Amino acid sequence: MKKLLLIVPLAAVLTGCANKNNATSSDAENTEEKALLVTPDLSWADVKGPVKKVTITSSLGEMKEDSIVEAKADLAESKISYGFDKEGRLTDYCESSSYNGEESSWIHFSVDYATDSLGTIKNISEDAVIKGVPINLKRDAANFITTFEFAKDTDMDFQRIESYTWKDSKLASVESVGWEWYNNVKYTYDENGNIASADEEGGSEGESSRTVTTYKYLDFDSHGNWTRRTVTYQTSIVSEFSDSPTAEKMPANYQIQTRTIEYFE
Repeated sequence: MKKLLLIVPLAAVLTGCANKNNATSSDAENTEEKALLVTPDLSWADVKGPVKKVTITSSLGEMKEDSIVEAKADLAESKISYGFDKEGRLTDYCESSSYNGEESSWIHFSVDYATDSLGTIKNISEDAVIKGVPINLKRDAANFITTFEFAKDTDMDFQRIESYTWKDSKLASVESVGWEWYNNVKYTYDENGNIASADEEGGSEGESSRTVTTYKYLDFDSHGNWTRRTVTYQTSIVSEFSDSPTAEKMPANYQIQTRTIEYFE
């Protein structure tokens, strides 16, 4: 999943219970409230609690003896990182990739709330092509991000416009449109509120596709945020140029995703 930031988020949802150890009642409530902090921007990054920064790293996986393991020959990784202030507002967003240990950022922007309570977005990418590319974010009345526009109204082939819908503070769907391509994704969640699957329909250059993605969670931290999961992609492709177009089921692809999460203490 990819997207963005900005604005004074909706009032945090805070609840707590008493700590049974030596902390005072006040200290215990404070700790529990911070641990359960939820805002629109934290929801966008799929985290909760007093998160300072979260980085998602995706690497290629392969199936070995009914388990998904990291592909040893793969030297490439992709990363998405989000930074937040103590109020749970997004302050930094970065998409990057690395190959053989050399990392380069793609989209990178910051949000400053000093002069505007809705936030001022600044493109801080060091990439020569991306510098100065316009970025725009739109929100609904509850401060959830509804639209992310990157390089809109330009002739750049990497332009991207994403529209989000939300249900019960969870991302329900994402519609993405780029230069001669589109993707529509709908999400389902498990009983613990984690993404269970994604159903994606897309098209590009004479082909349409459907991808069903499933997630398996392996590790969580003390705040209940996942830190490691495996992802399985099963794609079927239909070529519009075929005399008798039928869906061709492709071999499954796998990823291993890890999250490094820093918290305000």
